[in-house]
Amino acid sequence: MKLPSARTQRALFALAGLGAAALLARHTDLRALRAIGPWFGAVAALEGTRILLELQASRALYGADAAVPFARLLRVQAAGYAMAMALPAGRTAAEAAKAVVLAGSLGAARAASAGAALQGATLLGVAAMSVPCGLAARALGAHGVATALAVQSVALGAAGVALLVALRSARAAAWLRRGWPSAPTPAHLDTATLVRACAWMTAHRAVPALECALLLAVSGCPGALRALGLQGAAMLGATAGDAVPGQLGALGGAMALAAPHLGVPTGTALATAAALHGAQLVWVLVGAACAWTERRAG
Repeated sequence: MKLPSARTQRALFALAGLGAAALLARHTDLRALRAIGPWFGAVAALEGTRILLELQASRALYGADAAVPFARLLRVQAAGYAMAMALPAGRTAAEAAKAVVLAGSLGAARAASAGAALQGATLLGVAAMSVPCGLAARALGAHGVATALAVQSVALGAAGVALLVALRSARAAAWLRRGWPSAPTPAHLDTATLVRACAWMTAHRAVPALECALLLAVSGCPGALRALGLQGAAMLGATAGDAVPGQLGALGGAMALAAPHLGVPTGTALATAAALHGAQLVWVLVGAACAWTERRAG
């Protein structure tokens, strides 16, 4: 049996996400959305800080001697954000595209190894943030959510550590070069550099919890534990729906399923998910403009 082409699969995932989002929209609390409206700019600004935090992680991995202008790095990072949000399994595609764009300035090996290391740092950032979110869910009595977050933390943490250890391993590098002579040589990726990158990416994953806290507060459902628990559900949805562009439908679905166990009305959780998607869309458009600018400059 012949599988559908990659383009067809992407289209099917996109349609599935849109269909799920349309079904969830019927249960969204419109009063909560109206309350969120005046604060949407603040949520979008917080989302923008995630691009800056990831940029700091990338700069650490590129190395102190990487002579790339900050403005160009910012454009490339914003374009990568747009790809990560708009494409199925977008982060992998985004890191590959960033490595290609910056190869001329950084060298192909350094750009590729930094992109791979950022993948590992991202996994560890999600794993680290899953811990407080899981503890908050447990404190609220959402034991299923807490258990799922514990499993996610262990699995992603192990995967992240394995990837970073492989990048640092001389034996792994030698094995790779048997079939790939131009394999990355990440000599500049010392332990201190990787720790800094992981710290930046943990902060990157913590920002959405602040967004949830703000959105729940203005919707009349405040509480730090609720915000952490709801963000934990969002991370579970994002992990499960990685193949769906922007995790559309998966994010809201996970938050809606977890909301009753976290003391959050389902309609409010869906309004929160809609606001998060709206803030992401703002920066996807900015990133698309940056990609167009970079392409013309190149």
